Amino acid sequence: MMKKNLLPPLVEKNKILKADYNTVVPGYLHDHIYSFDHIWLIKVTPQKSPESGAFRAKVTAAANNLTGDLVISAIGREPVIAPPSDQDDLRPMSYYAWNKGTQTFSVFNTKDYSSYTEIAVTFD
Repeated sequence: MMKKNLLPPLVEKNKILKADYNTVVPGYLHDHIYSFDHIWLIKVTPQKSPESGAFRAKVTAAANNLTGDLVISAIGREPVIAPPSDQDDLRPMSYYAWNKGTQTFSVFNTKDYSSYTEIAVTFD
């Protein structure tokens, strides 16, 4: 059940070309991505409605919400440290993705996990 205190998240998709892997992508991923001519950097930013009050969001990319041969690697949230508990936590979550498929990203209200929204993003 989706509740109205969440709006669909903002999703930014940025293509990273193979020529830029050494300067942009962390070394621990190079063995996984070397055969792809590009990968994607994705940023999922939670949104809320004005009437929500203090809101703390959790962003997930569950493996059972993935299709095709797509691989997702979580980078983390920016900034790493959450704001105080009486303030909104709408920090974006970032991921790398490679290969082809669709990933559904979910954003949950941490005070009520029945309150969520989802967005499917396709990668080619």
